[in-house]
Parts: sequence; structure tokens; C-alpha cells
Amino acid sequence: NSVTDHGGSVHILGGQANSALGGNLSIISGKSNFSSSGNVMVGSADGISSGDIMIVSGNVSDGNSGHAFLSTGHSSNGSGGNISLLVGSGINKDGGNIQLRSGMTNGSENTGGSIVIESGTSSMSSSGNVHIKTANAGNDGVSGSMLLSTGTAKNGTTGNISIATGPSLNGSSGS
Repeated sequence: NSVTDHGGSVHILGGQANSALGGNLSIISGKSNFSSSGNVMVGSADGISSGDIMIVSGNVSDGNSGHAFLSTGHSSNGSGGNISLLVGSGINKDGGNIQLRSGMTNGSENTGGSIVIESGTSSMSSSGNVHIKTANAGNDGVSGSMLLSTGTAKNGTTGNISIATGPSLNGSSGS
């Protein structure tokens, strides 16, 4: 603890290697044979301004950078777990934003990364829905706008926008 200066930092590092793989770092909650496994919480503390949380893979010069996975486990007899991305409210200021942006490239023969939003499939029943909407407005406001747009192009052609329903083998296609 520190009253007038910075609090102490904690660094947890895997082992370093010169020619082989570096050491892994695993943080796993406790298992239970007859109940739920324990929770894992990673958070910054409350303060005048709360601290940031960053999950990043390391930079590389020649190979591919590492992936970042956010996934829930499978369930044999129950439902799969949810993933919730929630932004904090600004009580007297604006609410926070969510930004999904794929990777860029400077290569003349390469393309920037894609973003895919796809609902879950079902082998025996219906696939999941996808809802994209703005929230309802307050008493004196207007609801948020929605923009569906392709990017600009300098010497090439701008991208297309396609909205289509899928085909059906034995039923009717959606409208």
C-alpha cells in the first residue's frame, strides 16, 4: 500500500527461451466433481479513474502474431455459456463505445482482415438469430442512427453491399 506514491506492481512471467518455445502461463480456477468450478476474475480496482485491462499477444517480426481467444466451454446436457461485452454507463457523461476493428495491412497484394458475425448453427433445429439495433431513446432524445456503408477507394472500386436470404432445399426461402 502507498499513501502518497504509486502502489507496487505485480509481474507474472513465463520462462524465457532462446531457441525453443517460451514458457506458458495458465490461470485456472478449481475443479469440482459435484458442483460448479470456481470463477476467474480479472479486473482493475475502483478509483478516480479505473485502470485499463489489456489482453494482447506479442509483436513479431517474421512470423504470425499469436491469437487471442475468448470462448466459453461446451456442455453435453446443458446450454453453452454466454459471452457478454458490456460497456460501463456514464451517469452524467456519454456511455462508452464498443469498437470492432480487424487488422490492417500495408502489403500491395494483401487485404485487411475481415469481420464475421454469424449466429450458431443447429444440426437438427433452427440456427440462432442476429439482431442489430439501436436502443430506445429517452423522453427528450432521438434513438441512435444506423449506418451501413462501404469504405472509400482511391483507384479501385468500392465494395458492394448485399442483403440476401439463404436458399432452402425443401422449404421456402425467407423474405
